[in-house]
Amino acid sequence: MSVIEQGGNAVRVRPEPGLVASAAEELRPRLLEAVRSGAVEVVFDLEGIQQIDSLGIGLLIATHNTVTSQGGRVRVVGPSPEVVRLLRSMRLDRHLALEPGPDGSG
Repeated sequence: MSVIEQGGNAVRVRPEPGLVASAAEELRPRLLEAVRSGAVEVVFDLEGIQQIDSLGIGLLIATHNTVTSQGGRVRVVGPSPEVVRLLRSMRLDRHLALEPGPDGSG
């Protein structure tokens, strides 16, 4: 099961087993509720995540659109090199902050 931790106006999301359809469907309503309750920064923690699919990418884009319309931002922390390549090939790195994880991945 995916984990969402909210502290103040920030939300940290750890999708399990990856940023894939099952996690996206589970996370979508929870993220929307977090944003409605005042979250303006959403951090997707992808440390160690190897799987991402079209619904996961759709969740990133939808979250970005919702959060930035309220003056916030979305960060992607610790994505694998493969995920970074995918997001860059789709030019999503122009909209999402891609940051290395604690172990330097990303």
